[in-house]
Parts: sequence; structure tokens; C-alpha cells
Amino acid sequence: LGDWNPSTSSLTLTTLSAYWRYPESSLEVMEQVRVAIVDDHEAVRLGFAGACKQFDFELVGSAPTVSELLEQIEGKDCEVVVTDLSLADGSLVSENVERLVDAGPAVLIFSIADKQSLMRSALLAGATAIVPKSQPMSELAEAIRLAAQGIIINNPETLSLIHISEPTRLLSI
Repeated sequence: LGDWNPSTSSLTLTTLSAYWRYPESSLEVMEQVRVAIVDDHEAVRLGFAGACKQFDFELVGSAPTVSELLEQIEGKDCEVVVTDLSLADGSLVSENVERLVDAGPAVLIFSIADKQSLMRSALLAGATAIVPKSQPMSELAEAIRLAAQGIIINNPETLSLIHISEPTRLLSI
């Protein structure tokens, strides 16, 4: 089913039916993750800023568009960007994800997750996972920590949209 590598605390899985969670203690010893958010709703960005304090993330950028965020995070070594599927500027999610991934950080989609074609486009463009806004903030925080480690997150929203044929680092949340 998979190989455990204790030096990197990762599990390489060859099937999507296997699930693994890091022990809670392994998450506590990690360095502070540098994150940013793109959402066209100010209330969401402000709520995310509060969550960053609660979960000990360093918020390095917050903007309503990808272009604005990319200006903010330039040179800041951002590890994970959380973004919505649809933004008020009319930009395409696939282009947004590609631009963010090209800049270096992992990309998590934080959305109401009701548009399968957009979610699939985001994943094909390089998004690490989809976390529905209906989930507790602790699940988004866990996804951020995992994405910062380069782990593709194996949650129901993501699994329903992808098929993996090669061994991939996966983790369930």
C-alpha cells in the first residue's frame, strides 16, 4: 500500500483507498508557515487573518485579486496561498492557480465547492487540494500545514475530482 519514511514523516501511497494522518504532535513541532489569501470578500480575508493568529501562521499577503497578491508576496517566501474559485475580477481559476503556482507557493482552494468544473480546472492547473468553506477552520489549518510540506491532500472534495495513476504523496484530512 505504501512506504513510510520516518526521516521526512511522509507516506508514499500507491492507491487512493489508503488513508494516513500525521500524529498531532508532529504538527506542533513544525516551523511557522508563511501563508497568503486571495478572496474578493473582505470579511473572509479578515477572518482568515484571525485564523492565522490562532493557528500560528505568518500572514504575508491578503488581497482581492491574484495580481494584487503577487505584488504583495514578491520576495516574501510565501509557502501556501489560499484562494477562492471565483473572484469578482472575472479571472479564470485555472489562470489564477497557474500564476500562483509559478510564483512558488502551494495553492489551496477555499470555496463553497459547488462548481465541479471549476474545481477540476483548479486541480489540473496545480492546486494542492480543495477545502470547502463549510469545514471547520481547523481543517483548513491542517491542510495549510500539509500543503506547506508538499503533500497532496486526499480529502473527499479533491478525490471526487481526480484520478491518480502514479505513486503520489497523499494525506487524508
